[in-house]
Amino acid sequence: MYPYMDLSLLLQDEFEKRRRKNPRYSLRAFANSLNIDAGSLARVMSGQRVVKDATARQLMTGLQIPNEHQILVLSHLEASRRKKKEQDEMSFLATSSIEEAVDKLNIYILISLESGPFCQKENFPQLAQLLNISIEELQKRLLELERLGLLSATDTHMVCASSSISNMTLPLNPEDLPRVRDILKNARKRINVLTSRSKGDKVLFNICTAAFPV
Repeated sequence: MYPYMDLSLLLQDEFEKRRRKNPRYSLRAFANSLNIDAGSLARVMSGQRVVKDATARQLMTGLQIPNEHQILVLSHLEASRRKKKEQDEMSFLATSSIEEAVDKLNIYILISLESGPFCQKENFPQLAQLLNISIEELQKRLLELERLGLLSATDTHMVCASSSISNMTLPLNPEDLPRVRDILKNARKRINVLTSRSKGDKVLFNICTAAFPV
């Protein structure tokens, strides 16, 4: 009886067994034995890729897994595909919300509320004047930011719901902007590596970066 219904865990288990017999046994050799390229196999083993049934059958046949257990694995794969579809839909909705939040004026509002006296509701008229908008427009935006979960309200204050907002305002030579964007891209890659290695239950977050003239 096989201990796993997760295809990635089955592959990891078999790979480790072969490496215990031969410490020099490589992922490339393992991939060749299953008639798949090493890069694709690595993504399947890490859980980054949910394969189709035909590919799963091919891999399990290469592992000599009995047909009755293959059926259980395929059922688990179908559940994983449904979960991924739901996560993709949630991600789309979160991205739409973030696009609303990452309006330049909304960012100014969040910054003002995070640092300074403007988090007090009695100072909202001064904040609206500073931003050159009406108090009605400010209140509308505050309600929208609260709906998105970025602000929380009390009787007297409106404060950032999380201290994870990070921003910098600094002079920048426009010629350096491509390098700044490269730095942000590298940061995104490092975050992807971190999250792909992390185990356990996960909660969907949307992390965004933006660079624009002010």
